[in-house]
Amino acid sequence: MPLSRLLAALCILLLPANMGAQELLDPPSVVLTDVPFELTLQGANQTSTQYEVRSADGAILAEGTILPEGVLVVTDLEIRSTEQLPLEVLIGDHSDELDPTLIPGWFSVLPPVLAILLALIFREVITALFAGVWLGALAVAGFNPLKATGRLIDQFVVPALTDADHVAILVFSLLLGGMVGIVARNGGTMGIVESVTPFARNAKRGKIATWAA
Repeated sequence: MPLSRLLAALCILLLPANMGAQELLDPPSVVLTDVPFELTLQGANQTSTQYEVRSADGAILAEGTILPEGVLVVTDLEIRSTEQLPLEVLIGDHSDELDPTLIPGWFSVLPPVLAILLALIFREVITALFAGVWLGALAVAGFNPLKATGRLIDQFVVPALTDADHVAILVFSLLLGGMVGIVARNGGTMGIVESVTPFARNAKRGKIATWAA
């Protein structure tokens, strides 16, 4: 009897784990209108799993089978209007509701355009980049300004600073900028200008001298 009870308990414990394996992995928080996006689905551990992706109006956007212990990437999914949201993702007997923020495709070019314009107007690159990233975070946060400020820190700034390659680029840029500043303070920039000034005798040579300096 103790052995049979132990086996029954193990079966009960393993069953939820097998059921819980059917899930939607890393769902997107933002989707662009009429721009294809992907969904990553994980099936059951022991058997093949049927899946469906349905829109709010009942249309089936995708369907198929996930192999045992498999992960399937469903591609070429498109949403044309908010009337199709939220999406219902059925994986076997497991159901997930996906309600991403839907924004027009042209909005995706606004963050870099804003950063470039602010950098040209105010000549302050860091502030311009910060504003551009904040505008992108605004879309991720569902156009909530306060929530966007929080997402700017925990989803963009902090993960970027924890990446070794990003930190290496940041340190290199700071060191390069510091070296240029030291050279300029020591008169190095003026020395370069004075060395090429005799060559700039006309407009054409002046342009070449400016490029060389």
